[in-house]
Parts: sequence; structure tokens; C-alpha cells
Amino acid sequence: MEQSKAMTSLDRAPLRARRQRLSAEAQVRASAACRQHLQTLTGWAGFRLVGAYAAFDGELDPSGFQAPGQRWFLPVLSGNSLLFRPDEGASLPNKFGIMEPITAQASHAITDSEADTPGDADLDVWTEHSGKQPSAPGAISPSSLDLLLVPGVAFGLNGHRLGMGAGYYDRALSFMLKPHSDPKPLLVGICHDFQLFESVPPQPWDVPVHFVCTPTALYPCSDFVDG
Repeated sequence: MEQSKAMTSLDRAPLRARRQRLSAEAQVRASAACRQHLQTLTGWAGFRLVGAYAAFDGELDPSGFQAPGQRWFLPVLSGNSLLFRPDEGASLPNKFGIMEPITAQASHAITDSEADTPGDADLDVWTEHSGKQPSAPGAISPSSLDLLLVPGVAFGLNGHRLGMGAGYYDRALSFMLKPHSDPKPLLVGICHDFQLFESVPPQPWDVPVHFVCTPTALYPCSDFVDG
């Protein structure tokens, strides 16, 4: 961890610019190092349903992190929140330019007004509280995941995160803030060392991560979500 102080400014631009300047070779090395530390997470190989992300804007690339026997899912936009679809190879960019997985049922451009189809029978399909099926065919709720790798612009050892500013992850994971909520998924923030601080100022809507993994180490977070 390069930062030994609390993050006092919420200006994303310097951190985003720094990671964007990294060479492809540096990104590959950093991602490989992060993978080694992530594998030390207790029970890593036993997490069956894992949510990850498509690297964007200089983020560490988790595409090589998958352990044998794990099934991986990537986020897809659904209204103002996120759902997760199996990572099966084919993908299309969303409105932000981030790649999203597509399915045979959704091999065209995905919109929020599309007809909905359920996902795998053994997984909880997103219903929100209205009972509606997801607008992303084949997608599942984040509550169905065992583990979720979370990207961010900055993380604190207090577990709090500064994202890109749109609030998608906070809304998708808001169920974890409710009393007696299901403790899964386990949340692991993924970032470069220079993106890690002693603390990031918390906001009422923040869902803290349980761990942060960088190319240097896997760090447990102090504000562990336990209800």
C-alpha cells in the first residue's frame, strides 16, 4: 500500500489518470501479482459462483483469476442497477463502453425494454421487490453469488470505496445493508496499490467490502459487513 493516510479528496481524476498511464506490460504484471494474493483468500477455490468485471479505464484485469470449478459472471446494466450474466465469451459494449456478456437469447444490443427470460433454474433470478424479471436475459441477482470482485477508483482499509460515480454497485448491493441480510456474496475490492488508502470517507449508501486485494497483498478490512 502506497498511501499511509486517509483519503481526504474525492477527486477521481488523478487516480484514474495514473492507472490509465500504466503500460500493457505493467498491467499484466500487476494483475498476475494480484491473482497470487487473491488465491490466499480462505476458501478461494470453493467459491462456486463468482462475480467479476470486464477491466476498463486501467483497472486490474481479473480475467485470469478463475479457479477450476468456479463459474464466473460479469455485470450487465439493468436500469440503474447491475445484474450478473455468465461469462461465456461473447460480449458487447454497454453505453459506457464496458464489455458485457451476451447470451444466445440476447445476441443483439441489450436494452432495458427487452422481453425477459429466466436464468438457470438452480440460481435466484433477480426479482427486485416488484416481482419483475430482469431486463437482461439469463442474468442473476448479486445475492446469488458466493463471491464478488469489485472494481473501484479508490479503496480504504476501512472497506469503503470510491467508484466511478454512477452508484451502480451501491444500488445493486444495497440489500446487504439491511438488518439480518444474507451475508453473501463476500466482497473483495480489486485495485492497484496506489489506489489503496488507510480510509475512504464513508457515505450512508456505501456497502463496504470485506477485503481489498492489490498486487502487493490481500488486506482484511476493518468495517467488515456483519449486519
